[in-house]
Formats: sequence, structure tokens, C-alpha cells
Amino acid sequence: MHALIQPVLRLCGFHMQLSEALSETHNMALPTLLDGFNPALVGSYPVGLALEGSDLDYVCEAYDLEAFATTATEAFGDLDNFTCEMKNMRGGASCVVTFESPNGYPVEIVAQPRPTGQNYGYLRMLVTARLMAFVGKSGQENLLKLKKGGASTDVALMTLFGIDEDISTLYAHMATLDDAALKAYIRYDRLEVTGLV
Repeated sequence: MHALIQPVLRLCGFHMQLSEALSETHNMALPTLLDGFNPALVGSYPVGLALEGSDLDYVCEAYDLEAFATTATEAFGDLDNFTCEMKNMRGGASCVVTFESPNGYPVEIVAQPRPTGQNYGYLRMLVTARLMAFVGKSGQENLLKLKKGGASTDVALMTLFGIDEDISTLYAHMATLDDAALKAYIRYDRLEVTGLV
């Protein structure tokens, strides 16, 4: 298992959603086929917040995006709904690959010319895991209720924790904070008012 997932495992533990995601991606040899690009599973599955239809999200480290696109196309180009696009997103140039796994899971892989551990998707997962560790199972259940109601993960986190700023702009900073500083972002007075936690 990828070393970058270890901090999330310490916070969330190994659970059925993570097992499901790893099983599916290993069955199609995704980590092996993309091994030269330091792939890491991110998104909702590692933190136990996936819903039916959630993407299996991977991030990769690729300083030559054209080479990554070639490798990904050779590996997954025959799978259903395959796309491979160059985009400028979340901090710079990216190659975004999407397809449907053999068992029908939507897959999205984002490669950027930066270390995997500095990728937006990885930082978002790490901060989400840390925030959820503060509120435990009841907080996780409430966040899932918000997501089932149609809220994105970002909006659900902002609602659950009473965060006024757009959290998507804060992940890189929040990931550097110790627990006390991270907790300072949480509006506990608002949590009590909304009754979410």
C-alpha cells in the first residue's frame, strides 16, 4: 500500500470502503501500470465518505504530462468512457484521465508536475481525514447526510464545521497545521446551533 496513505489509515483505519476501492484498482493493476508516476488513492473512499457512484480518485506525479498521457492511454484506453485531457486546474497544468473500471466504477486520475503528496487531491483527503477524526462517527454520519442531500464534499465540510471561507482554497495551508491550529478553523458555536454534531 502506498506510503502516503498511512496518515489517513492512522486517522480513519482500514474500512470496507477503502478495501473495496483498493480491490477494484488492484484488479485492473492501476498502481502497477502507473508505478513510475507515484500513484496514490485519494478522494472519498480512503476516508469512508464514498456514496454510490463516487469516483475512484487517484493522483499522480508526472513531470512529463505527455508521457503520462501515453502511458495511461496504453493502460486504460480500451476501457469504457475513456478520456484523456490536458487541463489547467488547481494550481497548474494537469493531465486528467477518466474511464469506467471493468466492474463499473467511475475512475478519475489527475497527474500534475509536483510530488504526489503536494497534489490538491491528496491534501484535501488528508485535511478531510483529520477534520473527521475530531468529530468521530456521528460527525461522519452527518457529513454523509449532507452529501446524500446533494452537497459536494467541500460544501459539506464547510457546513458541518461552520467554516466561512471556501475550504478548497485552504487545504494546502490547513495540511501544514497542528491539531490545535486546525481546530481553530472550526466554529463550534455554529455546530451547537445547527445541531449537526
